[in-house]
Amino acid sequence: MRIIVLEDNDDRQETFRRAFPDTVIVATGPACIERLGAQPWDMIYLDHDLGGNKLPGSDREDCGMVVVRYIKQHRPEHLKLTKFIVHSANQHRARIMTDDLRHAGYDAELRSFINLLPELQRNEAR
Repeated sequence: MRIIVLEDNDDRQETFRRAFPDTVIVATGPACIERLGAQPWDMIYLDHDLGGNKLPGSDREDCGMVVVRYIKQHRPEHLKLTKFIVHSANQHRARIMTDDLRHAGYDAELRSFINLLPELQRNEAR
């Protein structure tokens, strides 16, 4: 399974690594966009608040919304079957990211990291 995780928190990155050992983990929006490339991805996990910023606006370049803006602008065909999980604690901005992806025709779901944790921990046992 091909997975990208946009997450800047070291502990959360480690949780994703244990759940999905072969995953690509990036800490910035531009790094995520670069890794999207032209190959398909099964899942993309997106955080909104990056770089240690708490509750930044979505218009900033140092947040996960930069990835959503890129996807909306370029509408990469190779991501049409990708499942997007927005896992930010910033629920207001995460909802905007999720809605924007859905309106652009992508499969997107809003899940807080806390709600993802049991599922990620179950994957560790595999």
